[in-house]
Amino acid sequence: MAKQATLINQLPEVQTELDKLTRQYAGASERYNNLSKRMNEAKEELQQTVAKGSMIINYWAGTSNFSASHPEIPARPGATKRTIAMIVAAFLISLLGSIGLIVGMDLLDTTVRTPLDVERLLEAPVSGIVPRLPGANPLLMPQITHRLPSSVHAESYRFLGTDLLLSATDNPFKTIMVATAKPNQGGTATICNLAITLAQAGQRVALVDADMRRPSLHEIFNLPNEVGLSTVLENGRLSADAIFRTDIENLMVMPGGPAPANAWKLLRSPKMRETIEDLARDFDFVLFDTPSAVVFADAATLATMLDGVLLVVRANEAPSGGEMQVKKLLNKTQARIVGVVLNDMPVQQVESARYYSSYYAPGTKTEIAEAASSSRPALPEKTGDDEI
Repeated sequence: MAKQATLINQLPEVQTELDKLTRQYAGASERYNNLSKRMNEAKEELQQTVAKGSMIINYWAGTSNFSASHPEIPARPGATKRTIAMIVAAFLISLLGSIGLIVGMDLLDTTVRTPLDVERLLEAPVSGIVPRLPGANPLLMPQITHRLPSSVHAESYRFLGTDLLLSATDNPFKTIMVATAKPNQGGTATICNLAITLAQAGQRVALVDADMRRPSLHEIFNLPNEVGLSTVLENGRLSADAIFRTDIENLMVMPGGPAPANAWKLLRSPKMRETIEDLARDFDFVLFDTPSAVVFADAATLATMLDGVLLVVRANEAPSGGEMQVKKLLNKTQARIVGVVLNDMPVQQVESARYYSSYYAPGTKTEIAEAASSSRPALPEKTGDDEI
């Protein structure tokens, strides 16, 4: 019985390894198919080139076959075998060089274009794919799930929320942060919409701005920033005045607060761990926005205290090594990467978006225009005497 119990306990690790190998196999298969397709195209090009080369050789050699097939081109005798050999060699070298260039470029290409690219490069599952929204109000995307609920982008974040809720069933977690290799990857928009999605699903959610150097959640949700995470950590206690209700039911936000002298020192303080534990007792989920994990040590420090990390990668960008650096850094801290979000994916490359748009495209365009021109709501009241 003890042996059976041990084997049962090892099943999650075996399943994780199996999933990893399955993703690697799928990526390798796709890679092989692409290379095979290019090789077949190169073979066809080779055959065409050889045929053209034969015509030229026949012309220079003045053979009767060429003259019979192409009487309009007069035969030109006197060409030496050396000249013919040089022409053939030039064609073959050019063609082989082209084939080598194609294969080499494919092997060296690390641009993230598809979910399989993400899983192959980062060895982590893709939890969500968010389509591109060109020409949108910069303040719209972080709340698109709330302000444009019928858009394909909102639906993409619902898929992400569903994925995390299902994952939490098997491996419970309550505290999650978002991590990016560099700015403008869509990390803040991702964590905001995830918070909104979970709140709309009936979960009590606290969204915390842990980017105390350049906080932005107070601007997104139109909140004051005189108090927040920095004041909580500096004063040594979690106050109801530091967390605000929003116009979204079940969602409360803690701004970053005034910029502290040393944000990293505050994040690694015992008070930060206490604050996380206090919030986790009062909420179903506690989500954290963080600065770039490569530029600042804040994200890596915070990851050691949380249940999970969500990586965000912008589509169609060649990783400069930053994403891999973030993953290695998180692995060193033994952080749990719950998934990767492929952000800003061209709509034509998102199959679900093409089908979804056939139902909601007209309404979505109207909503985007209205949301982009709408005025911002008034400042919400502090929670005051409300319990957290």
